[in-house]
Amino acid sequence: MSKIQLLAGPAVDEALEDTAIRHFFGYQMNPATLGLLLIFGGGAFAAAFYLWFWPGLGGGYTVGFIIAILAGMSFFSMASFWGNFRNKRFIAVSDDFLYIGKDEQAWRVHWSLVNQDTLNFDAMQTSRLQGRIHLETAGQTIEIPLYTPFVFVEDIEGLMFELLQRLEAEGGEAPIGAPDQDYDAAELLADGDDTGDDSDDE
Repeated sequence: MSKIQLLAGPAVDEALEDTAIRHFFGYQMNPATLGLLLIFGGGAFAAAFYLWFWPGLGGGYTVGFIIAILAGMSFFSMASFWGNFRNKRFIAVSDDFLYIGKDEQAWRVHWSLVNQDTLNFDAMQTSRLQGRIHLETAGQTIEIPLYTPFVFVEDIEGLMFELLQRLEAEGGEAPIGAPDQDYDAAELLADGDDTGDDSDDE
């Protein structure tokens, strides 16, 4: 069996079912920012409704109506995008493999390919708006999102602890700059430097 595979479709579920998954990390929506998107979207559509039925369209009212409709669609589209992100992304660990799921696909990476060189905490991209790790191994760069203003890994501390355990087992000690297993992950990641642009690849 290859040490790294890109699984797709039913093969993802089959691999997870056939493997003794020790820890499954899903993503969760941030209710505060989700609520703001829905409030702004609803407010924009309410404004469009008002312009349509109260003063009637024509001149500046027509422009306002179009802007309100587009704004409402944008806010609800953002809410839908991040809802799909939450539903289609995951990270799972077993004794032999690390799984990184995205949409209908998942990378299955043997733990022997996860080491201090391929999983470089010193290059971890973090800011107050987002955090992510890049696993660079076997000619592939695999992004592991940790948090954005809209979604976050449900158990960041548990995920980081799993990764650090593997790095310590591989190298005998925690890598320089890596967090201690008792760290406050949210505080650590929020205080990091932004080493890349903040756009998501989605």
